[in-house]
Amino acid sequence: MLADYLGRKFNYAIFLRALILGAFFLSIVDARSQTVVQLNNTGGSSATDGLKIYIDATTKIQVRRLAGSNGQVYSSTVNPPNASLDNGVFIRVGANTYGPSHTVATFNPIAYASASIGSVSPVTPADGIQQSVTSNDKSF
Repeated sequence: MLADYLGRKFNYAIFLRALILGAFFLSIVDARSQTVVQLNNTGGSSATDGLKIYIDATTKIQVRRLAGSNGQVYSSTVNPPNASLDNGVFIRVGANTYGPSHTVATFNPIAYASASIGSVSPVTPADGIQQSVTSNDKSF
């Protein structure tokens, strides 16, 4: 009887560990699968619905005001994650500069080794309600 009890307890512990580990890996896969988010995803189509802002996991950004118009950040004809967007967050550590890839030949930062971005919160934009998104990790 004691052996049966210990066997069930051991199996239950393995099951719980497997469940926790599985949930952890699913959360990583979900977070890393998203590379670009949009703030005010219903905006950017008229002069009255605000700006649509694209942000990718490596910090590249594009801002759109009117449907069909060029973006506000160089290169104005593309959205993240396009390498032609020559912007993002760059970090200087000692003699090294880290940042997203781009097309400026004379400036070559070390590319981020990994990057991910979370989901926009709240998902649906509303007047007076701030949307936010968080970078899940940055590694150099």
